[in-house]
Amino acid sequence: MPDNNLITQLCGLTKARSLQQLCDLTYQIVGNPVFVADLAHTILAYTKCVPVDDPTWQNTIVSANLERNTLKQDRQVSSVHDASVQSLRPVLVEDDELPFPRIIRTLMHNGQPVGVMVVTAYLAPFAENALELVELIASFMVPCLVRERYHVSDDKRAVENYLIRLLDGASYTADQVRKRLDVLSYPRAEYSYVLCAYAIDGEEDSVSVPELERELAEVLHGKAFTYDSAIVCVFGDDTPFAEREIQRHALTELLDRRKLVAGVSRRVEDLSRLRDYYLQARDILGIGRRLGRHTNIYPYDSFSSFLLFDRIPRDELNRYCHQKIQALAEYDGAHSTDLCSTLQVYLDQSKSLARTADVLYIHRNTVRYRINRCMELLDSRLEDANEVFSYMLSLRVLEYQSKILNVLPAQNPFGTKEKR
Repeated sequence: MPDNNLITQLCGLTKARSLQQLCDLTYQIVGNPVFVADLAHTILAYTKCVPVDDPTWQNTIVSANLERNTLKQDRQVSSVHDASVQSLRPVLVEDDELPFPRIIRTLMHNGQPVGVMVVTAYLAPFAENALELVELIASFMVPCLVRERYHVSDDKRAVENYLIRLLDGASYTADQVRKRLDVLSYPRAEYSYVLCAYAIDGEEDSVSVPELERELAEVLHGKAFTYDSAIVCVFGDDTPFAEREIQRHALTELLDRRKLVAGVSRRVEDLSRLRDYYLQARDILGIGRRLGRHTNIYPYDSFSSFLLFDRIPRDELNRYCHQKIQALAEYDGAHSTDLCSTLQVYLDQSKSLARTADVLYIHRNTVRYRINRCMELLDSRLEDANEVFSYMLSLRVLEYQSKILNVLPAQNPFGTKEKR
């Protein structure tokens, strides 16, 4: 009589949507713990409900010390993998050097290895049908590996795919991440960042993704890859990004040539929280694309105030806008002038007439005239730090209302997007 419980568990394989769910079912079906690794020897999923007193298990999974050659140990496990590849079947490994027998199945896709599945007879001896059960389970593991991108994992892309694991929200401690990246020979920098880039609206077809990944990696000296429809680059150096003028200039030229805009996170202080920093870069880029500013790089710390405005009820935003700036905006609307937008760029550019003229593509004397008119209408020399801060914040409120909340241009001086 068939085991109804086993049949139910086997049917559950068809509903599993992740490698972890498949590992959990494998534990129930086979009665022993299992782990799955990619070809870069990164543990992708494993049985978590059983503490396994096995030196290899403890070292590679619990301590996250999996080395490049861990799967090629003294007993030449590599030959076992070869046997699994050639036979397209699981291989039972039993010898005196193993504390517990193992079943190893090299996972194949389109005739190529994409990962490995290992079951350890820690809790009970393998049943007679264990090899057949592992083979059946492996047939469900492979599509999941392919679907989750791990089929491209190899030593050439090992770092990129581990970073993708972190972006997916994989739960590792900071120490585990540090050890793993040391194994992968990934140099840690004093100042690291996450960059997220998208094509300018309407220019998506002009982007060659593989070439762009390579160019970004070269310019930023980092690791670039595609993630969630964006190009992501994790990069670092011993100097803050804001102080790397040559690199920033090269990045600006690349983005301009490729018709892209990019968001840059805060300094990464803990790589185990890489997803948080990615979300910073992604969210600030989302705001930046809608602002249509005169830049194609949006650092999180420079534009995070716009994210703050999202948390304020729309009808209360004007409470945080300086009355003099509101009056200046009304003057712009009544006289069809550009005083608010000019003043904003002027203050953003540390009150430099030359840089403001370059950004706005107008003559320096035009900038001087407009700023003098602003100072006259504001009754301010723009020298008091608190006053200047209030003006800058207020100008951003007006820009946010116009470009993000779509206030009519007639009501707001920032209705027309600036040139880049």
